[in-house]
Amino acid sequence: MAYDKTKDPSTGNPYTAGRRKAAHHPKGLTVVGSDTVDLASYAAGLVVITAGNVKYIPSQNADADTITITAAPVGFVIPHQVRRVFATGTTGAVATLEG
Repeated sequence: MAYDKTKDPSTGNPYTAGRRKAAHHPKGLTVVGSDTVDLASYAAGLVVITAGNVKYIPSQNADADTITITAAPVGFVIPHQVRRVFATGTTGAVATLEG
């Protein structure tokens, strides 16, 4: 799947990126990974809630341009806007940073 701007929470708002840096994220969901399906709404970031590896695609990367964080500790924040977290290659648990 390619980048879908309708799922991007910052689309149409030039101030979102600046606010995101200082904002607290009042919402979040535990992610169930999928090797083929993007998140319903792109996450502003991810936080590791169970240590392990996290394989994901940043929102504007091509499907083949994945990133894997190895041995991410609990509390580690993935700073990319994320469109997919993989089931295969992800051994830790993550939650979205939203809002």
